[in-house]
This record gives sequence, C-alpha cells and structure tokens, in this order.
Amino acid sequence: MLKKYEKSKKNFGFSYKDYSLWAKPFLELDASDIGHAMCCYPDFAMAKVFHSNLKLIRTKFLMKGDDFCDSTYIWEE
Repeated sequence: MLKKYEKSKKNFGFSYKDYSLWAKPFLELDASDIGHAMCCYPDFAMAKVFHSNLKLIRTKFLMKGDDFCDSTYIWEE
C-alpha cells in the first residue's frame, strides 16, 4: 500500500505500510541483510541515474524490521 505524505515542486514522498514484494520473502528467510543490499540500496543509485539532480532519502526500511518504508525524492539544484 502506498501512502503519500509529502509533496512540493521540489520533492515528493510516499511510504509502504504493508510488506513490499521483496521484504516478506527475505525476512521469512532471515536474509534481510542480503535483501537490503539487493533490493533497497540500489534505489539510491537509480535515483541518480534518472537525473543527477534527483536524490532519494529513506529513514525507515521494512527490510530492516521497521513498521514501514519511506521514500522521499528531492530535486537538488
């Protein structure tokens, strides 16, 4: 489930309250460290690939046992 929590001309954000497609299997296999490295961490680089001014900020990760994932994309001039 996606839930928007922040939006402006230079940023937007959303959070995942329910388990993501990837978090559940990795957590069930007690392999969240591998899941984070394979599924979560690359998102930061992918933001820069889309555009060098785009930055991703995450403070919570389902893969690390948090209650939700949050993602905020910021356009930096």
